[in-house]
Amino acid sequence: MRRTNARGRRVDSRQTPLSIIKGTTPYAWLRADLYAVDGGTSKVGSFADAMNSARSWATAVSADQVAVPAASSAFGGQLVATLSDAMYIWSGAAANFNFMHLGAGCDVYVVASADSVAAGTQYLVATSGAAGAGHQLARTTTAFSNVLYTDAHAVISNRAATAMVAGTGHVLRMSYLEGRSNEAQLRVSTGSLDQGDTTGAPGTGDASTACKVGCRLTKNSPWVGKVASILFYDRVLTTSEDTQLRDAIQRHYGVT
Repeated sequence: MRRTNARGRRVDSRQTPLSIIKGTTPYAWLRADLYAVDGGTSKVGSFADAMNSARSWATAVSADQVAVPAASSAFGGQLVATLSDAMYIWSGAAANFNFMHLGAGCDVYVVASADSVAAGTQYLVATSGAAGAGHQLARTTTAFSNVLYTDAHAVISNRAATAMVAGTGHVLRMSYLEGRSNEAQLRVSTGSLDQGDTTGAPGTGDASTACKVGCRLTKNSPWVGKVASILFYDRVLTTSEDTQLRDAIQRHYGVT
């Protein structure tokens, strides 16, 4: 069955979440519909990783836990997690996201919205490792930005050319591969590509790197908005894979 969401975008309700990945194999896949309620708080204690049953995304402190995901017409009626204040989602102990900043290749696709695009910085995805390297995807005013750093020095910082729209679901893509032309690439929805080369060497030697969704690792600058899905790849997708994946995401969630 095909329907439209609240903004008139076409949604394909016959498509299952698994069909979104179109034969690709994400390293990790955080989805709002794969959650477990913390019995002591009636909030979400953890989200299952759709790609690895041994790995989960958890929030131990009840004050930081997100509410039970609810269906959103802005995302084709799919379940979304609402992030606000210090409510965040943390990758489990078995996770290692150092590939995001080591330079061998990564792609991250985020299906999310921001409640406001006013001045200020809000962090959506953040990593950090023992070597001081990290990767941050954030919103600064209306722009979606990407900061890659090592030993606290920015290696690259760029912003997508297309502005985010408050309350609107977007597909946000970040791609990084050291050594290629335009090593870091960033795109909001179907807007124009922002790209550039890193100014220094990527971080190396991290034995383990955690990933936090909804704020920086220090729990400040929280994202205020909704998240439906985040796909992490430990390689860069081909142009064909990117096109098919983006199209499938847009049809499933009814977003741009």
